[in-house]
Formats: sequence, C-alpha cells, structure tokens
Amino acid sequence: MTTQEKTPPPADAGPVQQPVGRPVPTRASCGDTVECDVREPHPQTHRLTLLTPEATAFANELLARPNTPWRLVRAT
Repeated sequence: MTTQEKTPPPADAGPVQQPVGRPVPTRASCGDTVECDVREPHPQTHRLTLLTPEATAFANELLARPNTPWRLVRAT
C-alpha cells in the first residue's frame, strides 16, 4: 500500500475548488457591499450595499460574469 501526498497550490494562487482546481466563485451575502469603478462622466466608484436577498442574488449574477468590473467588499 502506498501513500500519496497532495501538493498544495502555489502561494500566489487564490482559493481553488477541490478536486478540479477551478477558482472558487465569489459569493456575496446580505450585508456585503459590491463596488465598481467608472470613468464617465468623471472617475468615481459606485458602491451597493446588499440589504435584501434579491439584491444579493443580483450581485452574485454580476460577480459571476466573466471579466466583470464588479468586486466584492466583505462586511466587517
């Protein structure tokens, strides 16, 4: 009987989903904030605080899109 050692992911890699190695999707929850930087009409950051389950579901859809400009800011 042999023992197999698992190699940990590289230090610079984010969390991965085991065993397939895909990045773990970012999921928002009520009370979190999502934000996005915009340039027009002038540079600013739009922030949305998620207060309802519907807002949270919509934010999770935004975060799941490929190349999304939205990012999650966890509630503290």
